[in-house]
Amino acid sequence: MKKTQEKNETLILQIFITVVALLFGGFYEFVSCLATIGFGVYLFWITHRRKEICLFWNSGIILAIVLLVCHGLAVLWAVDSGMAFLGFLKFMPIVLFVLILMQFTEEERNRLLLSVPVSGIIIIAIGILFYWVLAVREHFFMAGRFGGTFQYSNTMALYFLAGIVVIQNKITFSIKTAAGTVVLLLGILMTGSRSVFVMTVFLMAIEAWKNRGYRLLNVGLLTVSVVGGGIYGAVTGNFQNFGRFLTISLENSTFIGRLLYWRDAFWLILRHPMGSGYMGYYYSQGQIQTGVYSTVFVHNDFLQIVLDVGWIPAILAAGVLIKHIFFTKIDVTAKMILFLIGVHSLLDFDMQFLSICLLFFMVLEYNGGEGCQVKAQVKRAVYGITAAGVAISLYFLFPLVSFYRGEYELARKLYPYYTEAELVLLQEAQTKEEGETLADSILKRNQNAALAYDAKALACAMEEDFEGMVQYKEMAVKNNPYAIYEYVDYVSLLSRAVEYYSEKNDVKIAKVYVNQILELPDRLEDMKKRTSELGWRIKDQPELVLPKEVEDYISNLQ
Repeated sequence: MKKTQEKNETLILQIFITVVALLFGGFYEFVSCLATIGFGVYLFWITHRRKEICLFWNSGIILAIVLLVCHGLAVLWAVDSGMAFLGFLKFMPIVLFVLILMQFTEEERNRLLLSVPVSGIIIIAIGILFYWVLAVREHFFMAGRFGGTFQYSNTMALYFLAGIVVIQNKITFSIKTAAGTVVLLLGILMTGSRSVFVMTVFLMAIEAWKNRGYRLLNVGLLTVSVVGGGIYGAVTGNFQNFGRFLTISLENSTFIGRLLYWRDAFWLILRHPMGSGYMGYYYSQGQIQTGVYSTVFVHNDFLQIVLDVGWIPAILAAGVLIKHIFFTKIDVTAKMILFLIGVHSLLDFDMQFLSICLLFFMVLEYNGGEGCQVKAQVKRAVYGITAAGVAISLYFLFPLVSFYRGEYELARKLYPYYTEAELVLLQEAQTKEEGETLADSILKRNQNAALAYDAKALACAMEEDFEGMVQYKEMAVKNNPYAIYEYVDYVSLLSRAVEYYSEKNDVKIAKVYVNQILELPDRLEDMKKRTSELGWRIKDQPELVLPKEVEDYISNLQ
């Protein structure tokens, strides 16, 4: 009876984990809110059913709490406090998930891992099915690569590889496990992820060496993958998926781009050692970038933690990872999964996907921690905090889902500090008053929004406040320095000032604005000098040349 109850309890949690994987891998904040609600209800249910709640102080729960608390504290000094709070919501379900894991034995937690290969196979099956449905294909395939429900190929591939590790270490070889391995490897090849393919070859070779049951299968699959991928690429000329591993190179633009992100992020870390809040890096990169790119995440999870919430949580996360891989007695499956996540996280933003976070915390050691006697007041505190988290997530679910559905005005009404919603509305603003109101709202909490400065500059120009126009346009250029349209627009606005003061016969002031126009070509040259060596080696090159008609206009002013 008890065994059946335990299996039912783990089955329900396996379903939760699978649902998160199917819902974009938990990338969007609204999925985190759903997960918080689901995990909160589940925690109440399972502890009530078992008539006890188990708590252990260990590195897993400490890391989960520190990440959550630091995301909450970062709101106080974040580049954008409104968006930083969404980072707090994003990491909230992890604490509840860890509390749930502490209610389970090691055997039960190992059973949860089976949800990874199962959900991976389901995702691949859905992707293959919908490949033939043009209306929805683009939701699963991006630029010819399979992104699955995660809609991001690299992290999707990592999830599939984790599934292979679970199958080959937790389940004895059989026709079913062989078929599961084949399907998951097919999924990895479909993603075209070069880094994960290299790790796949490495890990499947290790499995072939140490696990006789999978030896022939792994050697055969790796041989077919390498030879087949080469033939496919040679025949079709398509190296976006099956044969993409053949394009591995340290000179590849994608890899150089990551080096560029890290190089530039270093200066932001020096400015904000305690982090700049969730999305802070994205809003600040215009001020520190030395190449043409726009990326929400820095493509290195440990650097991302430093950028978002500072050094302390990043060092703790790295310490927990290293401790469990090298110094903690956990099974080989857990060590291999942590190794995979740790290595791949150096090159991507895997931990922005809740599914990967859940997998990371799922394989940590819990029962070996120092237990604490759960008194009635402690139990009430846990329940109270959980209930508060569920209530907060339930409310914020509505603006977050509204934003995802494109209902930006509703999202803003429900959460007035939703900067991303206001930026979209600002782009769609039909009147000067509407645009200025939105821009003012954004700039109250985000001093790095180029679009808001553009709107304010235009409003000032329309009101013939050219001094204010220059002030705002300078900030727009500062925060979006590689966008040539900013300079073209600046010339247009400055020309208004020149015409205005020329009509008033105020030659002296008109000359001031003429000189500012004449300085713009030199400023473009300065941007070329600012571009780093890495910035010149990536695919997207700086296009810092004004259109011919603008150059002609400037020439006529000289």
